[in-house]
Amino acid sequence: MSHNAQVLRMPVDGCMRRAARVLEMEGYTVNPGDDNQLWGDKGPDGACIMCNAAPGGLTQVNIVVAPSDAHTSEPAQREAERLQRRMEELSRDRGFDRRR
Repeated sequence: MSHNAQVLRMPVDGCMRRAARVLEMEGYTVNPGDDNQLWGDKGPDGACIMCNAAPGGLTQVNIVVAPSDAHTSEPAQREAERLQRRMEELSRDRGFDRRR
Protein backbone atom coordinates (compact mmCIF):
# COMPACT_ATOMS: atom_id res chain seq x y z
CA MET A 1 0.00 0.00 0.00
CA SER A 2 1.17 3.51 -0.73
CA HIS A 3 0.00 6.85 0.67
CA ASN A 4 0.82 10.30 -0.70
CA ALA A 5 -0.45 13.65 0.51
CA GLN A 6 -0.44 17.14 -0.93
CA VAL A 7 -2.05 20.51 -0.29
CA LEU A 8 -3.63 22.29 -3.25
CA ARG A 9 -5.23 25.71 -3.63
CA MET A 10 -8.80 24.86 -4.55
CA PRO A 11 -12.12 24.21 -2.82
CA VAL A 12 -13.05 20.67 -1.82
CA ASP A 13 -15.74 20.37 -4.52
CA GLY A 14 -13.17 21.34 -7.17
CA CYS A 15 -10.80 18.76 -5.75
CA MET A 16 -13.48 16.08 -6.01
CA ARG A 17 -14.20 16.93 -9.67
CA ARG A 18 -10.51 16.75 -10.45
CA ALA A 19 -10.09 13.51 -8.50
CA ALA A 20 -12.79 11.87 -10.63
CA ARG A 21 -11.10 13.10 -13.81
CA VAL A 22 -7.64 11.96 -12.66
CA LEU A 23 -8.89 8.46 -11.88
CA GLU A 24 -10.61 8.29 -15.28
CA MET A 25 -7.47 9.55 -17.06
CA GLU A 26 -5.41 6.81 -15.43
CA GLY A 27 -7.82 4.05 -16.44
CA TYR A 28 -9.73 3.54 -13.19
CA THR A 29 -13.43 2.77 -12.91
CA VAL A 30 -14.63 5.51 -10.56
CA ASN A 31 -16.85 4.63 -7.60
CA PRO A 32 -18.25 7.25 -5.25
CA GLY A 33 -17.09 6.96 -1.67
CA ASP A 34 -18.36 8.54 1.51
CA ASP A 35 -18.31 12.33 1.83
CA ASN A 36 -15.15 13.67 0.21
CA GLN A 37 -13.55 10.56 -1.24
CA LEU A 38 -13.60 8.63 -4.48
CA TRP A 39 -12.54 5.04 -5.05
CA GLY A 40 -11.18 3.70 -8.29
CA ASP A 41 -10.64 0.15 -9.50
CA LYS A 42 -8.14 -0.79 -12.18
CA GLY A 43 -7.97 -4.52 -12.57
CA PRO A 44 -7.34 -6.11 -9.18
CA ASP A 45 -5.82 -2.90 -7.74
CA GLY A 46 -7.55 0.05 -6.14
CA ALA A 47 -6.97 3.72 -5.38
CA CYS A 48 -8.70 6.26 -3.19
CA ILE A 49 -8.45 10.04 -3.42
CA MET A 50 -9.71 12.00 -0.41
CA CYS A 51 -10.20 15.78 -0.36
CA ASN A 52 -10.44 17.62 2.97
CA ALA A 53 -10.73 21.33 3.65
CA ALA A 54 -7.61 22.99 5.04
CA PRO A 55 -7.12 26.53 6.37
CA GLY A 56 -6.63 29.41 3.96
CA GLY A 57 -8.80 28.11 1.13
CA LEU A 58 -6.57 25.10 0.64
CA THR A 59 -7.49 21.43 0.31
CA GLN A 60 -5.56 18.50 1.75
CA VAL A 61 -5.44 15.68 -0.81
CA ASN A 62 -4.65 12.15 0.33
CA ILE A 63 -4.04 9.45 -2.25
CA VAL A 64 -3.92 5.79 -1.28
CA VAL A 65 -3.10 3.02 -3.75
CA ALA A 66 -3.63 -0.58 -2.69
CA PRO A 67 -2.23 -3.27 -4.94
CA SER A 68 -3.81 -6.72 -4.91
CA ASP A 69 -0.38 -8.20 -4.14
CA ALA A 70 0.98 -6.92 -0.81
CA HIS A 71 4.54 -7.48 -2.04
CA THR A 72 4.33 -4.87 -4.79
CA SER A 73 4.76 -1.62 -2.87
CA GLU A 74 7.11 -0.04 -5.43
CA PRO A 75 4.56 -0.09 -8.30
CA ALA A 76 1.92 1.19 -5.86
CA GLN A 77 4.19 4.09 -4.91
CA ARG A 78 4.77 4.95 -8.57
CA GLU A 79 1.01 4.87 -9.20
CA ALA A 80 0.32 7.12 -6.19
CA GLU A 81 2.96 9.57 -7.44
CA ARG A 82 1.38 9.54 -10.92
CA LEU A 83 -2.06 10.31 -9.46
CA GLN A 84 -0.54 13.05 -7.32
CA ARG A 85 1.14 14.66 -10.36
CA ARG A 86 -2.14 14.55 -12.27
CA MET A 87 -3.96 16.25 -9.38
CA GLU A 88 -1.32 18.97 -9.28
CA GLU A 89 -1.51 19.49 -13.06
CA LEU A 90 -5.29 19.82 -12.99
CA SER A 91 -5.13 22.16 -9.99
CA ARG A 92 -3.19 24.62 -12.19
CA ASP A 93 -5.74 24.34 -15.02
CA ARG A 94 -7.95 27.38 -14.35
CA GLY A 95 -10.33 26.50 -17.20
CA PHE A 96 -11.03 23.00 -15.87
CA ASP A 97 -14.25 23.90 -14.04
CA ARG A 98 -15.65 25.85 -17.01
CA ARG A 99 -15.15 22.86 -19.31
CA ARG A 100 -16.74 20.25 -17.00
